[in-house]
Amino acid sequence: MNRLFVAAIAAIVLLAMGCYSAPVMPPTGLIFMNVEAPVSPAVAGQPMGARTGRASASSILGLFAWGDASVAAAVRNGGIVEPQHIDYEFFNILLIYQKFTTVVHGE
Repeated sequence: MNRLFVAAIAAIVLLAMGCYSAPVMPPTGLIFMNVEAPVSPAVAGQPMGARTGRASASSILGLFAWGDASVAAAVRNGGIVEPQHIDYEFFNILLIYQKFTTVVHGE
């Protein structure tokens, strides 16, 4: 019975590791995760812009999801006319609650 439980947990961890990917992937945490990263590393050293806009989408248990985390929503929320840089933030607690936020910097 213990072997079956360990095998089931290992399978869940392995499957969950491939569920989320991005061009820049920071370290992941199955129990808790709160990270920020750029969408592309090619923007290093470029100006960020004076304004910042955020747009988020959330999920509970992977069963219910809501929100608009699009770049267009972040630009609109920040009053940005000229986007210059895009980051993202990802928050997770035990795969129970997850939140993905698109962060746009610009003028």
